[in-house]
Amino acid sequence: MNKNNVADLNEVLLEKILGVLTTGKVISVGEKVSIGLSLRGRGLWAEGSGLQLTFVDHAEWLDNICSISVNALEVRSHKSRVFNGLRNANILIIGDLVRRRTESGMLRYRNFGLKSYEALQTALHLKDVSVGMCFNTVPGPQETKAIGLWGIGIAPIDSRLVELLESNGFVTLGSVMLREKFEKEIEKISMFTKDERRFLIRQFAEMFKFYNISWV
Repeated sequence: MNKNNVADLNEVLLEKILGVLTTGKVISVGEKVSIGLSLRGRGLWAEGSGLQLTFVDHAEWLDNICSISVNALEVRSHKSRVFNGLRNANILIIGDLVRRRTESGMLRYRNFGLKSYEALQTALHLKDVSVGMCFNTVPGPQETKAIGLWGIGIAPIDSRLVELLESNGFVTLGSVMLREKFEKEIEKISMFTKDERRFLIRQFAEMFKFYNISWV
């Protein structure tokens, strides 16, 4: 984790942050947003409690948060409906919500109404993120590995092929990260035709190119 020099921060901003973290002072949503934007403008994020305060690279912080399973979210109301909705929408990690979903998109899912959405947003706010906060932005390396094959969002693969991949242990992009191993493994899956294997390799090559990752 990259630490940054506290001296780089504006004195007033630093005083506010220290006041919140060391005394538990309650601040308004507006002040919190102001602090967050000021930090992000410097590429930083604050972590810690009490006198233990670390300033970390914001992109790295977001990458780590987005790679976390949605099952780790602390949903305090409508819990079963929220998690059933996430499962039905093939949403596996927080990054699926932060980068690849929007409010209107979430509300279109069956049996996922406004109350479920608000409960989900509350859980995300506990981790300082929200649905669509960084919509359509390229994820970091940790999040990329955790992205489920259903949640990739580009170069869509036929659902039958995805189901076959998942039944053979290929559930996330991380599980297909090694190209040579992946090609050997799908050769062993008799239910794939030769054309389907070629199609999958082309599609994954395109996906990794999109995420700016060398697929070797």
